[in-house]
Amino acid sequence: MERMLKNKRLLVKRAGLLLYDIFAVMAASAVGLLLRFDLSYGEMLHTAGGRIWQEHLWSFLPINIAVCICVFYLFHLYTSLWIYAGIPEMTATVAACLVASAIQAVGMMVLGLSMPRSYYFLYCMCLTIFVLVSRFAYRLFGTFILKKTEDARTRNVMVIGAGEAGNSLIREMKTSRYIKKSVMCVIDDDNSKIGNYIHGVKVVGGRDEIIERAAQYNIDEIIIAMPSASS
Repeated sequence: MERMLKNKRLLVKRAGLLLYDIFAVMAASAVGLLLRFDLSYGEMLHTAGGRIWQEHLWSFLPINIAVCICVFYLFHLYTSLWIYAGIPEMTATVAACLVASAIQAVGMMVLGLSMPRSYYFLYCMCLTIFVLVSRFAYRLFGTFILKKTEDARTRNVMVIGAGEAGNSLIREMKTSRYIKKSVMCVIDDDNSKIGNYIHGVKVVGGRDEIIERAAQYNIDEIIIAMPSASS
């Protein structure tokens, strides 16, 4: 029963993404053409070119929607775990929008549906923004809303090591709903890293400042994220 409920929720989420993408294609098409007229709907209506371009745009819209859905599916935009989305998912999303936009441009040209050249760029830009917003809203929700509901029960943590291990550890603690810990600061002896941030957490100093910073940030737990260091 629990598995059936999980599958049902998954299907609902994917259906929601698909419906949003249909809306995103329609919105990107409309906004892209409006931007061509500096967002002046009246100017677009009262020019012969604007009226013709609208007709061409909406006549190709069903094909465009179908193409976008297929391209997005091939780029795994409906099967990725967006709560953990990072650079690979962002790259895939941008690539999918570029491919879908290129297919739209070629398709409209082949069918003799002329459009201003600037429209294709504006449409691609709008589509990419709309789709990225929908996908990374999951990450935003998981990071800043679900975690905030548990803040009262978190333990203040200091991470020693601002390398790859520290980066992975901090990212996991900031995004996971099941880890009730809050990273307050990072310690590293590399002077070039001091003062910089990892996932919003500041590298505050070297090992000689551990005691001072632990008191400053009311640290409950220290985690050493240095796999190469000796015991």
